[in-house]
Amino acid sequence: MGRAEAGVFERAPWTDALEKYAAVTHLTVQLYDTDARLICGPVHPTALFELFTPGRHDLGIFAACIRRCQAQTAMPRAVVVEDHYGLAVVGTALTLGSEIVGAAVAGYALTAFLDQHALQRLARNSGRSFEAVWAGGRKERHTPRERLIQYGELLRTLADTLLAENVRTRREQQTSARLAEALQIAEAARATAEAATALVRRVQTLTDVALDLSLDDLLREMLTRVQRTLDTDTAVILLRTLGEETLRVRAALGLDEEMEAHLRIPIGRGFADRIATERRPLIWEREDDDEVESPYIRQQGVQSLAGVPLQVEGRVIGVLQVGSVRPRHFLRDEVELLRLAGDRIALGILRAAAHDATEQARATAEVANRAKDAFLGTVSHELRTPLSPILLWARMLRQGTLDEETRRRALETIERSAKSQAQIIEDLLDVSRIIAGKMRIEVRPVHLARVIEAAVEVVRPAAEAKGVRLQTVLDTEVGAVSGDPDRLQQVVWNLLSNAIKFTPKGGGVQVVLERVNSHVEIAVSDTGEGISPAFLPHVFERFQQANSSPSRLHSGLGLGLAIVRHIVELHGGSVRAGSPEEGRGAVVTVTLPLMLARTAGETERRHPTASVPANGPQYPALDGVRVLVVDDEPDSNEVVGTLLSSCGAEVRVAASAALAREELTRWTADLLVSDVGMPGEDGYAFIATLRAQEGKSAQVPALALTAYASREDRIRLLSAGFQAHLAKPIDPAELVTVVATLARSLARSSQPP
Repeated sequence: MGRAEAGVFERAPWTDALEKYAAVTHLTVQLYDTDARLICGPVHPTALFELFTPGRHDLGIFAACIRRCQAQTAMPRAVVVEDHYGLAVVGTALTLGSEIVGAAVAGYALTAFLDQHALQRLARNSGRSFEAVWAGGRKERHTPRERLIQYGELLRTLADTLLAENVRTRREQQTSARLAEALQIAEAARATAEAATALVRRVQTLTDVALDLSLDDLLREMLTRVQRTLDTDTAVILLRTLGEETLRVRAALGLDEEMEAHLRIPIGRGFADRIATERRPLIWEREDDDEVESPYIRQQGVQSLAGVPLQVEGRVIGVLQVGSVRPRHFLRDEVELLRLAGDRIALGILRAAAHDATEQARATAEVANRAKDAFLGTVSHELRTPLSPILLWARMLRQGTLDEETRRRALETIERSAKSQAQIIEDLLDVSRIIAGKMRIEVRPVHLARVIEAAVEVVRPAAEAKGVRLQTVLDTEVGAVSGDPDRLQQVVWNLLSNAIKFTPKGGGVQVVLERVNSHVEIAVSDTGEGISPAFLPHVFERFQQANSSPSRLHSGLGLGLAIVRHIVELHGGSVRAGSPEEGRGAVVTVTLPLMLARTAGETERRHPTASVPANGPQYPALDGVRVLVVDDEPDSNEVVGTLLSSCGAEVRVAASAALAREELTRWTADLLVSDVGMPGEDGYAFIATLRAQEGKSAQVPALALTAYASREDRIRLLSAGFQAHLAKPIDPAELVTVVATLARSLARSSQPP
């Protein structure tokens, strides 16, 4: 059941039609909405209606008829309701489409002869005297029920006709109103378009200004055209001064030269400041003199002003204003023209700033390109330098003409050169991680004295070989810091390596560890050549070297101190460098925050570097362990296979994942050692396929050897199905130790419980 739309029950047409209906039927008619509220009526109150309305019959019979009419779900029909006294009403539901929107009810009618007993009860229920009910009831004629139904059908037909007519009329009125509104909108749009066209013609002289002018020429040309178009006596552009709370004249017409050169308007005063502060166009006339205090107005005799803000990317950078020495009221279109000119001027300023930024970026890029070329040249040199002795010694060893002592020196040189190349590659990878924001640290409590001692032991052979004294002054009671011990050892190692590199024979390098308030300081000083004042501000920048020419005395990529700074900052610390003067050494100081507190049960891990015995490495035995080595590089297969075989393992090799699977069908391996970056099917796909198979080979432990050495790579490899992971270049002792560990774990798991 819905509600009637506005206008379908207009009283005038309904009252007129229902009057005619009542005259024919001799019944009183009333209209109700869906909430049984009276809309129209009573129309043509009859004597019988007036007789019983004050009583409960109106609320009883009429209300019952309304409810029954509105409860109909099928095609509405006439409804007759009568009480046992012979009093009756007839009604019909009012519908729009399929929704009932109200009801029309007519009454009262007498459907039976009223005897004395019925008249007495009617009188008692209605509150009337018996004589009044007798007189009224006796005068009314009787209406058969069948005729009441006919009256109801007539009422329904009449109501349907009126509803349809009312709806049609209302919709016609709405259509007419919409059409009139559309015509008004079209007329307003036409007027706006004509006004815009006229304004565009006036602005055209401004938009013709060439964009290739310099900023000063552009501003003056724009001012000239603004002044000419608006016919003003003055035109001024004031720009906000960087670092100062003032507006300064940048270009002006109509001002004397001295005022143009010296006019400053402090923020908080003046007409221009109001425009900048409120970010909207403003108009000022002489009668508003109390609002504005300005030497510009007083000395030039200006009577009227109009101004707009100059905005760039939502930021006010200045003000454009024009003035007249005659009283003048600036029109809205003139202010709009001034606003458009202001937008054009702001665009010119933005363009000039972009041009300056482009030139600066170009200059910076040229410097960066030169630095890149120099860096690539340095990388090439640093990689080729250790590669040359490796290749030369390898060829001489193949000839077999070297004596035992020379062979020993050759192998030492090859190993040293390979480590040098590995360090260069590791530095490049660290810088790549830094640039990508992927360098991570694993934080735990760290005692720096142990970290420093481990780093000193690593660089001691290099210092002794060069004749440089190493001295440590370590306060072992400074307390712990929160950090990554491996990365902190890398920091100290880098600083020590740099100091030894730049210290001549007979010089000294000192490491001092001490507590300063709530921080710990590590100071690495040397007696070397020092750092020039010009290079000192750039010493921690990537790819920077004091001398990157081919004639430089010292090798290196210029990455070590940049890596140091980044690692230290990841730990919440800072690093600084100082040098008294060239030739008198340098000192680099690392500052790290102390841990605030220690938690119960906290343990510390010591991370010393591995040392190699003088008589050579001692590898774990791999007797009887069957190992399948998978690598697409024949050299890698050969050297890994030879190493494991020398420790007692039974080794077979495969040059691809497919050949490895084929080998596993013929031979049972205890352990799999696989490369990851293989063409076709890589290590990830190989291990996934292997683990998905059935049988013993699906459970074989696997060790991944890869050049992908990040923490994310390690997690991905272990998740794929490998049990362990080693990053290239591989230390032989570490490889044999991991293989032995995996073999022991396999042996334990295969023992019966």
